[in-house]
Amino acid sequence: MGSAALSLKKVQKTVDRVKADVRELTEAVWALRDEVITHQAASAAASQPGAARPAATSAPLELQPPPADSAGYVTTNGFARLPDGADAEREYRWDVEQLPVEQVIALPVDDTARLLGAIGHRQRLRITLRLLSAPATASDIVHELSLGTTGAAYHHLNVLQGAGLVEQEHRGTFSIAPAYVPTLLSIFAGLSDAMSVTITDSAHPVEE
Repeated sequence: MGSAALSLKKVQKTVDRVKADVRELTEAVWALRDEVITHQAASAAASQPGAARPAATSAPLELQPPPADSAGYVTTNGFARLPDGADAEREYRWDVEQLPVEQVIALPVDDTARLLGAIGHRQRLRITLRLLSAPATASDIVHELSLGTTGAAYHHLNVLQGAGLVEQEHRGTFSIAPAYVPTLLSIFAGLSDAMSVTITDSAHPVEE
């Protein structure tokens, strides 16, 4: 092989190395940017009244007709048994007992946007669904979801952590924060085809 070919090969290796460094740097910058944004949103949400999450109750659900002057209510419950490590499981039970519609649509906007924005990205949604099935390391996520690099995985995990949805356990293992498991399962259940919806249009007579 001639000296020109060797020189060209060396240049190509240098270019490839620079491209890889730039890609990693770009991912790190975007991760930092998203972390700053979610931290700012979290601080704003925490300063608003009503931003704290209500405690779950274990009272049985009893469906009652809403008052005539009410827009209605939302009622849901659930049970889940999910892996919590290699040889452990954790059980979740939750219910929302007749939460008024007026209260639902009056949730703090910043706090809600922070959570929905974190899972609104396609890759972060895939990571969230993966972590709901079992805790995983960044390497597991890269391999199973074909994210390309660990930098990309940490970028999205940082955003999910900033929103409080994901927490990092010992030895670099990530999992969904237990308090948000029912929230995420309820959201995804509401978006599934399993939800049955009945819509009734009320006819109001016109007064002459």
